[in-house]
Amino acid sequence: HVLLAGLGTLSAQTGQIVRPGEPLGTMGDEPARSTLIGDLVEDHSPILYVEFRKNGGAIDPSPWWIGARREARG
Repeated sequence: HVLLAGLGTLSAQTGQIVRPGEPLGTMGDEPARSTLIGDLVEDHSPILYVEFRKNGGAIDPSPWWIGARREARG
């Protein structure tokens, strides 16, 4: 599962299976207030919060980002 916060509009529904590259929505105009960082930043640019989850728990997303040096697992 992937949890996202900060989108201004959604084009996908909760639980919907999406294809790689398929748009999920568009960014909002400012940091998401549903995350602590949204209340703390001075620059009010949009922020996308991404959390990867497996078996109900959060997993480290760093291997999934482009440029990561190790193979993604999880």
